[in-house]
Amino acid sequence: MNYIREAELYLKHYGDLKYILNHINREITKLKWSGAPSDAKAIVIDDMPQGNKVPEDIMDIAYRLKCYMEMKKETEEKLDEINATLDEMNEDGEQLGELLKYWHVDKLDKDEIAEKMGYSRRSIYNLKEKAIKKFAIRIFGIKGLMVV
Repeated sequence: MNYIREAELYLKHYGDLKYILNHINREITKLKWSGAPSDAKAIVIDDMPQGNKVPEDIMDIAYRLKCYMEMKKETEEKLDEINATLDEMNEDGEQLGELLKYWHVDKLDKDEIAEKMGYSRRSIYNLKEKAIKKFAIRIFGIKGLMVV
């Protein structure tokens, strides 16, 4: 497994994860509304035993809602992990987390990144290599150390 490539993919798809989280929230809202009773029905009293059967569509909605809630939790946890890692990488003074955000998340032009950070364009490439290795180690732990 190429941990550098994996780390870059995490950052490259950061925006997609944010979009997916919004989509999941919309789907959860729709499912909650679709499972709500639409109208009150009259009580029918007769001799036939009816049992207490839950309609299949309600069971389907409950299952889909559970799946979306799990996806939401996993996506939020991954986004929180990425954000925390990038923030921690800014604490050492080199602003490596900020560099990775500019490069992969915001997809800024390399000259613009260099100008914002006060480095030359060549230095930005060198710092980016250092930053992505550090990010891989912090995300993947001991396995990420193999890339250094």
